[in-house]
Amino acid sequence: MAGLMALAERMVINSLLSDDFPSTKSNGIGQGIIALFSTFMLIGIGFMMYGAHIWFSKNFAPEIAAALTGVVSMLVAGLIAGITYAFVQYRIRKFRHMKRTVVQKLQAQLSSFDDEFGDIVRQNPKLAMMAATLGGFVLEDKIRPGRS
Repeated sequence: MAGLMALAERMVINSLLSDDFPSTKSNGIGQGIIALFSTFMLIGIGFMMYGAHIWFSKNFAPEIAAALTGVVSMLVAGLIAGITYAFVQYRIRKFRHMKRTVVQKLQAQLSSFDDEFGDIVRQNPKLAMMAATLGGFVLEDKIRPGRS
């Protein structure tokens, strides 16, 4: 009995509380670096657009230079929007895949637990309910850290 409980404890800890389990941790330093990168990228794009406008102004009439600058600006905006859309779609697919994987792991663990501990749970339902409640509290702390 003690060996089965140790095995069950190891299985739960390894599969449910591993680093691969989705959590809501946020990295403030990473977000700051992304914000800084985005700011410098926008400033760089602004300088490139200004340089393009100066070049267009020297080589074309002012009306055509303004139109060409507008077209180039719209192309750059479309390119940025396309890259952003592709990144968002990638993140959505990655999250869905992770969700499917977690659900499959949970189903496999639950069927394994039912095979291993079904009789024990049926014989001691109060102890099983207490263990499930405690497991829920531990899992909630892993999924939503710092929330009370």
